Amino acid sequence: MIHQDIFVSLSAQFTIFTTQKCVFVFSMLLNLISLICLLKQTPPNQALIRNYLILTQIMIIIFDMVFELAIEPIVLFPILGGFCCGWLCSIVPLPYVVSLFIILVCNIGVSIMICVIFRHQAILFDSSPFKLSKRSIKVIRVTLLSIFYCPALVYAFKPIDYNSIESVVDENNLGWVRDRCKYYFEHRSLIVTAVCWAMEAHSKRSSASVRAIKKSLTILFLQLFIPLFMICTPAGIIFVGLATGDTVSFGENKLRT
Repeated sequence: MIHQDIFVSLSAQFTIFTTQKCVFVFSMLLNLISLICLLKQTPPNQALIRNYLILTQIMIIIFDMVFELAIEPIVLFPILGGFCCGWLCSIVPLPYVVSLFIILVCNIGVSIMICVIFRHQAILFDSSPFKLSKRSIKVIRVTLLSIFYCPALVYAFKPIDYNSIESVVDENNLGWVRDRCKYYFEHRSLIVTAVCWAMEAHSKRSSASVRAIKKSLTILFLQLFIPLFMICTPAGIIFVGLATGDTVSFGENKLRT
């Protein structure tokens, strides 16, 4: 097992939190501008999709408020865990906080995917074989929410192993976190363990072993990147469509006929 010596000074912690607050201010300003534009400037032929975009925008605002104000986390990567100094962490067990964070991120992803599905359906004629019924769309919504929510809910109700947490703290010389805020650590997942093992083994292996390790890491990266790409791509398409107006029709042609 690889041990890491990580230390975050009080000045560095203050800098991190200050940076988070600055990002939060700019983010909220842009989010509010976007929300006002959606409410006031949406053209009539985009009235239906506006509700989905408003939902996505509200999810982003809620995430920013919870993450930057209520949680205030500092993740001590590559160790699987960290500490948080927000008011929510002082009254709620940290596994619940982690689950809430996962659920909020999933809400953003699901709302984007549902929005993309609606856009796709808007440009299809009723005779198209790809046209989904309202019941099918509802089933897709429930399925997406179940896929993303179930792991977070299971994690929230997992018993907390305090001995395991303290062993991670002691093994990695993290005793200083006990004098800070609430902290929580897990033993490394398979992904983090594989990455850290590869980083240490790189300089001790032969050329053939290094190539095999790089190949394994490439496959691992693709396994992580593809699901993320499926969320970011719809978000990018929506942004381009809203920014340019003519690049992506968003069902405009059908609505005009």
